[in-house]
Amino acid sequence: MSKNSGPNKDNLEQTHKLFLSEAKKEFVKYGYADASTNRIVDNTGMARGSLYYHFGDKKGLFTQVYKSLLLDMAAHIEKAMTKEKTHWGALKAGCGCYIDLCLKKERRRIILESYAALDYHERLNVQKETLLRTLEETVKNAQQEGYFKNQDPMVISILIYGMISEAGRSFELFKKPKDIHDSLRQTAMDTLDKMAQ
Repeated sequence: MSKNSGPNKDNLEQTHKLFLSEAKKEFVKYGYADASTNRIVDNTGMARGSLYYHFGDKKGLFTQVYKSLLLDMAAHIEKAMTKEKTHWGALKAGCGCYIDLCLKKERRRIILESYAALDYHERLNVQKETLLRTLEETVKNAQQEGYFKNQDPMVISILIYGMISEAGRSFELFKKPKDIHDSLRQTAMDTLDKMAQ
């Protein structure tokens, strides 16, 4: 006989979400290296064992915060893509949306901190489960419309993701990121057009 999925399951989900919410604030404020699991535990009011149960350790917690962020971004991106009539239009809309989303400093901070917290393969695995999967599917669909002829869709996806993620991170270089946004976004779109020929 299977267990009921009542309050226990709900409590586990609520605890998980609470830890993610508090951890995100901690990583944004202090960065990965200076973030304290003690502060996170104190701010949740939960037992330290709950953190270990749900995430294993600080790195596991950060990985889930990063994944949660990318899943949230993917939802926004997919919504922007559905407004387009062609796969090529969807690809450009998705890339533009990623850059737009990076205007929010809290998002950029988590993305930047992922370089301190996770090695390349760990970041790539999270990206493959979230944004890269959507990007690769869209590139494959765009190929059916005649773009990126004879090119490996995964390689193209990684190159495009590298371009837009660097564009998003580059907002950190400016006191007023909105001032450079339009130019950065347009340059990314122009580069996509050239890559797709």
